Amino acid sequence: MITGSSFPRRRVGDLVRRAGVSLALLATGTACRETRTSSIDGRLETVDGRTDGRRQTGDGRQGTGESSTTTTPPSTTTTPSTTTTTIPPTTTTTIPREPVPTTLVILDPSTTTTLVILDPTTTTTLPPETEAPAPDFFEAGRAALTFGVDEPRVNPDTGTTNWNTYCLGWVHNALKAQGVDPWELQAGTAVKAYRRAEQRGRLEYGNPPAGAIVFFPNMGSLGHVGLSNGDGTYRGTMPPKENPLTIGDRPIRNLDSVPWMLPF
Repeated sequence: MITGSSFPRRRVGDLVRRAGVSLALLATGTACRETRTSSIDGRLETVDGRTDGRRQTGDGRQGTGESSTTTTPPSTTTTPSTTTTTIPPTTTTTIPREPVPTTLVILDPSTTTTLVILDPTTTTTLPPETEAPAPDFFEAGRAALTFGVDEPRVNPDTGTTNWNTYCLGWVHNALKAQGVDPWELQAGTAVKAYRRAEQRGRLEYGNPPAGAIVFFPNMGSLGHVGLSNGDGTYRGTMPPKENPLTIGDRPIRNLDSVPWMLPF
């Protein structure tokens, strides 16, 4: 307990003023708090007001949505009636097939060629194949046998029809008249023609066939040559006293070994 004896009055007054100031400050703080609280409450009220407004606005929008509902009348669909058409049954007509010809010939208007078309449904029997005949190597020689015999022939070396001593010339010209010109006969003499045939391996020996070129290399220094008749004799040149045509037949003496060659 403070007494007046311990504290002077002036001191007491200061304490009182200080206490009053503290109370005033306390009162001011309380008012401020109330003011802050009121401000907060105001904000809350403002927020609540906005919220209510928004809610009211939302309700209004919802109400407007409900009031703007449009009633759509039911759509009416008209289905056209279906008309059924009855199609009569198809009538099948059978056309008889004409026989197919075995050979159909078509003429090409642009050319004169005739085209032949074989019917694949038919069987064509072809004739049996025949073997080609063997070439006749002696045909020209046989034909040459009559050269200068049926009718006189001029010897180009003499300009006359005398072929005596021109045995190689007669054989050579007789074959050339048939389109044959053997190289061996272009030698100049019978013995030279024989040697050419021997060098080329063209000589055969013994019994020459008709039309073969027969050599007699040992007859005289120039030799002798003729065409075989195929019967053991040959045809060649000879003196006019033996045959006026200077062409005739003689026997082949060494028939089994006489050399000869094909007339080409």
